[in-house]
Amino acid sequence: MRALTIRQPWLDAILVGSKRIENRGRDPGIRYPAEWVALHAGLALHVDADSCYGLAPELPRDHLRGAILGLALVTPGVPVESLDPADPWASGPICLGLAQILVLDRP
Repeated sequence: MRALTIRQPWLDAILVGSKRIENRGRDPGIRYPAEWVALHAGLALHVDADSCYGLAPELPRDHLRGAILGLALVTPGVPVESLDPADPWASGPICLGLAQILVLDRP
């Protein structure tokens, strides 16, 4: 199984159900129609964490890091230009769709 490393607090936004798009600089090669991947919390906090809290103010400020925290069904990447420009989570350049998020009981 593949894994995506996602910095906090963005991963917590996925796990609580707010964020359903993951932005990547390049296409990770997810195959059609979708693929299960592990969601790994990176060790570092994202430098733009404040913008995530603005989009999802319900997020906790204490984040687990350095562990696999969940699983997701991930759809292949598409260019950000092909998505709704009003979606606040889509910044691209490649956007992966996230569905059927499973949060692990224990990291």
